[in-house]
Amino acid sequence: MQWKLRSLLVAASVAGFVGSAAAFPRVVTDLAAFRSGPGLGFLPILAIPPQAVVDVTDCFRGWCRATYNGKDGFIASSLLARRVAEPAD
Repeated sequence: MQWKLRSLLVAASVAGFVGSAAAFPRVVTDLAAFRSGPGLGFLPILAIPPQAVVDVTDCFRGWCRATYNGKDGFIASSLLARRVAEPAD
């Protein structure tokens, strides 16, 4: 069973980005270039400041597809962190 699951995950990763259709919020940890494609060879669209929140739809090989201020682009996954939930009163 584990072998079948691994094979399926490898096949999915070779086919392209792996992720769900739903976006999940992530916090930018440092000044980040928001790029037109997944890699340093793609032009930056804009700079995203630290502590900004982006909506990530999927990640693959160190890059995440995201939306920020109504624009779609890519950001290095190493510059993203999970949002910390605020304590309930």
